[in-house]
Parts: sequence; C-alpha cells; structure tokens
Amino acid sequence: MATSSSYPARFGGPGRAAFVAAVTPSSGKMAWSRDIGFALESARPDVLTWGTSVLVVGHRQMALFDADGHRRWTRDKRAGSPVAINNGRLYFENRGRFLDAVDIDNQLVIDSAPLAGVTGQGWQVSQLWPQRDDFIVTLTNPDPVYDEEDETRPHPQPSVVGHRVAYGQRLGDWGQRYAGVQALPALFVPELGRWLAALPAVVSVDVRQGDESPRFRLPLDKLVDWSADAAGRLVVSGYLQGAKALLALAIDGRELWRWVDRDGGDGWAARQPPLQAGTRAYALTDGRLLAFDAGKLLWQCDLRSAGLHHGATVGDGSFEVRDGRLLSTAKLAYATALADNTVLVVGDRTLHAVAADGSLRFGITLDAPLQAPAVVDASGNVFVLTATQLVKLR
Repeated sequence: MATSSSYPARFGGPGRAAFVAAVTPSSGKMAWSRDIGFALESARPDVLTWGTSVLVVGHRQMALFDADGHRRWTRDKRAGSPVAINNGRLYFENRGRFLDAVDIDNQLVIDSAPLAGVTGQGWQVSQLWPQRDDFIVTLTNPDPVYDEEDETRPHPQPSVVGHRVAYGQRLGDWGQRYAGVQALPALFVPELGRWLAALPAVVSVDVRQGDESPRFRLPLDKLVDWSADAAGRLVVSGYLQGAKALLALAIDGRELWRWVDRDGGDGWAARQPPLQAGTRAYALTDGRLLAFDAGKLLWQCDLRSAGLHHGATVGDGSFEVRDGRLLSTAKLAYATALADNTVLVVGDRTLHAVAADGSLRFGITLDAPLQAPAVVDASGNVFVLTATQLVKLR
C-alpha cells in the first residue's frame, strides 16, 4: 500500500490529507445516515477519520461518531478555526483563544495552552499542525490593523505569521511575521520541517533553525491553489494568459513541469487544491477530473453528464445542452485520492469514484448537497457530509 503523503492548503493536517492510504470499496452502497446534531453554519465544514471513529467539524462545534454512527460526544471550539488530529489527540483553538487537546474519550490532555502570537482580535488561526513536542501555527490578519501597543499607528498591509511553539510555552522557538496579501494559504511540510507562504513571492522557512531560503515567484498570471508532498514538490493551479495552467516545482522554486489547457472551456474548482499521489497529480475543474503523471496528461474524466440527477427537466436550470450532450450545470467541488489511485469526487449532491484508468467505478446521488470532501477509514468505508447528516457508504 502506498505511504506517501500530500498536504493540501485548505484542509491539510494530520488525519486529514487529500491522499488517503486506504482503498475504496466497489459498491458505494449506503450503510447509514445520522443526524449530526448541530448547525454547520456558513463556513465550510470538514470530516476527519480518527481510528474507527469519525469527527464532524462545523464552524463553532464538532462531534465524534463511532463506526455505527452513534454520537460519542460534542465539543465547542473557536468559530472558524481549524482542528487537527495527531499523536492520538485532537487539537483545536478554544473560545478563549487558547490551545486545547482531548483524547478520543473527550478527556482534556492540554488545557488552555498559549497560542503564540494571538494577541489581538484581528488575528486568525488559519493552520494548526501539532507535532510530538511542539506545534506549527499560522496566523493571518487579512485587514490592516492598528499597532497592538499604539492604536493610533496602522500597519500598512495585511500580515501572516508562522510560529513553532512548544506545548505550554508562551513564546515560540521560531516565529516570523511577513507583511503582504497572501496569494495562497500557508503550507507546512513536516518531513522537511519547512513552512511556506506566498506573498505573492514564495517564502520558505526551516522552522527548526528559522533560516529562510531565497524567495521565488510562481510564473502564473493568477493563482488558485497549491499543495506539497512529503518530498516538498509543489503543484500549483492557476491561469496563464487566460488559460488554465498546472505547475510543478521543487521546494526551491525550480520548475519541474507545466501543463496549459488552451482549449478547455471550464475553470478550476475553486475550493480544491491539486492532489498528489507518488508521481501522479490530480486536478479538478468545474466538470472534469484530470490525471497527470510526470507532467503528462494521462486521462480526463468528464463528470458533467454523470452528475445529472434523476427528475431533471428542461427549464429547471440543472443542465444545459452542448454539442448534442446533456451536461449538468452543478459544479464539482472536492476530490480525495486513495492508495489504489481511485479518486472520490464530490459535486453538489453527487459522489463519484473514478478508477486509476479514468473509468467510473460508481456514482451515487444523495438527497441533499454535500458540504465537504469525502473521507475513507482504514477499512475502506466512505463518509460524506450534508448540512444535517453524516452518511457512511460501504
């Protein structure tokens, strides 16, 4: 079974990588559906596997369910803050703006530890990566704010801060503040101990020593998202002269390959970073899943026809006719790559499993729109989330 890891920007973290070391089942049949018991609110929720249990993360609350769908416990967290599972613990920012950690039985093992750099209301925790003895935290301040000591002096630009902090310590072992608008969310590659931010030039810092590598720019006109793998390879989606482009670089900025889609009429899926699995890379557009190997396009799976739901009628806006084909107007949103190179693709109310050769293994339509990427546990069970229900497929 493949063991490589991929760290996507938006939902990367221990226990929730876009590359999952599991194999999906072939049936896609529903096992159960359970009410999550709280409102997800406006921010994008998430689902994380924790052993044989599943954690549903909303804007202000989270709940743990066992393998049979029974809710074990519910807990509050700070609104909009990320969570991470590692070392057998769940780490999160509490409402008091401190770091907490609980074990799977909901017992506190870290209680209100300081989060270095969280000193004002404008700062937001955008990335949390717990390690054995310390943790990496990324803070963002998206709007110009007043000086924390002299409120009459505004900072000229938004800022991003990276810290490495030992548990329980108020000051980080490493911390650096960078002014500028983030072009992409921050990344952390634990195998290399490197933290990256795009401002828009890419800053790459060794968090163990605090050494910064020479900065480099990403040669795209518009950036959409990016991911890193365990070796530090970066894959970036964006646009070049109006065309979709995918770019792979070494962690020092050397270009490895690029692909430009000058004929494609769709856009990149706005919320999905590129996926990486060994030499393969996957990218999601509004209607297609694209597979690459060493920069070569292997295949593309067009899911716009497969996404048509039962009962769609002319005039309801759910599909359009193009070149004699009926195409769903619903856009693809998320993708999850598995160890056998199956990719699970979420779009509106549909979940599709695309095999390693680009063929469709199965597709299902649920009764409500899906809110988050699909996740898979070690036994190959698939979990998806609607606004009210956690659904298990086997």
